[in-house]
Amino acid sequence: MDCVDRGDAGIGQETACQLWVKDRFVDAAGIDDIMEEVFRMRLKDKNRITDELMTRFVVNNRINESLEREYRTALIDEFERRQLPYL
Repeated sequence: MDCVDRGDAGIGQETACQLWVKDRFVDAAGIDDIMEEVFRMRLKDKNRITDELMTRFVVNNRINESLEREYRTALIDEFERRQLPYL
């Protein structure tokens, strides 16, 4: 996960996080909140976790439907990466 500044410093500055999908970074609006929400659900089934991540992700992010599998993989990989410090 990579977060980059978008805009000038100060009020109104945005930080855009990006997710590695297939072979490039794509914008991932709200990814931190999505990860936290799903983490707090304390789900155990990997497929259910991935479904919850995707459901939340598509609310604020456009995805190319032909790349849905790659997005699902990228989201669960990022989710698991973020869980490593807690294991």
